[in-house]
Amino acid sequence: MLRSGPQRQFRGFTQYFTLRTDAAKAKISLQKAPGFVGHASDRMMRPYNEDRIFTGVLDLPDLHGEHIPVFNFSVFDGHGGPDCAEFLAHNLAKYVETADMDSGPDLFRSYAKEIGGYWRAWKTSLARYSRDLERSHYDDMLLRIPLAFLRADLDYIGTEKNMGSTCTSAFIYSLESGKNFWDRNVHGLLTVAQVGDTRAILGDTMGNALALSTVHHPSNPHESDRLRKFSTGIFRTPSGEDRYLQYANTRAFGDFQGKAHGITAEPDIATFELNGQNKPLPGEDAFLILVSDGVTDKASDQELVDLVIQSAHSGGSLRGTPQSAANEIVSYVEMLGTQDNATALVVRLGGWGNWHSWTDRSGSHREERLREDNYRRRG
Repeated sequence: MLRSGPQRQFRGFTQYFTLRTDAAKAKISLQKAPGFVGHASDRMMRPYNEDRIFTGVLDLPDLHGEHIPVFNFSVFDGHGGPDCAEFLAHNLAKYVETADMDSGPDLFRSYAKEIGGYWRAWKTSLARYSRDLERSHYDDMLLRIPLAFLRADLDYIGTEKNMGSTCTSAFIYSLESGKNFWDRNVHGLLTVAQVGDTRAILGDTMGNALALSTVHHPSNPHESDRLRKFSTGIFRTPSGEDRYLQYANTRAFGDFQGKAHGITAEPDIATFELNGQNKPLPGEDAFLILVSDGVTDKASDQELVDLVIQSAHSGGSLRGTPQSAANEIVSYVEMLGTQDNATALVVRLGGWGNWHSWTDRSGSHREERLREDNYRRRG
């Protein structure tokens, strides 16, 4: 018998950070700081918007037990209704902050008993997460995040509502004491946790785009291999879309009826150094983009990165804001006729504004696409 519903409801989680300068300090809401973080969302052709976002500051320990402020930015794309995405937007960050690092065996027993199927063999995955933690040099995220995500999922599916949500969640903090991750040339750490087909993209000052996540669709070879052990329900619809049972995403929160067949909230986790020796891009890391699939179904990673930098140049300004960039992304995919809810969240990093080496690689392609769409609408 599944529990009757979520056992914990976390409300009022802080979305503020303290900005300190030599002259003063101020408490600022992340969702009202367009120079640091921008967000835009539109229901587009859908009757209502099932996308949600979260921005906040978590109090988390490093490997030495010292507590540090970790900035958390998330995009949730609900399906079947907004209820699951709404639950995650209110609660998931607190699950991460309060995760019991010894709760893995209990989670395994709870899933195996209450859900069964796929989860009876999940113990090997738990061992892998524990091994992953051993290679971490900075924090316990490689174990903390999976434990938190799965506990939140178990609590939500206790409602037995057949709604679900995908999620991309980014955790960023400075590795230099007394400095902010968005300061110029500051060495920072970015961890991205991915469930489903929302996306994370890193852009640098030269206009390079780096995908930080992979989508969890039945067409993903890793996912199809994982799921064929438990079901033969992968098929292609007449419109050419791959499905597993009735699901477009093979990983998601919620989706109660698919849980025993392997629809899981286990995240893929990737860690990236910002402005360090092992940084992934040649230019300065300039911004992070989180988007729902209503955006990426219409726009490539390169188009999104170029849109952000172009927006930062608008009005003659060389600095612009992440808020204007998020607005530009959603407006662009709307003009291209996206049918799905579209949400974009843009986070400023240390290289923001230093676009001296940027070339708009997708500019002519975007113009051509918009002309074609304009002709189509007129026709």
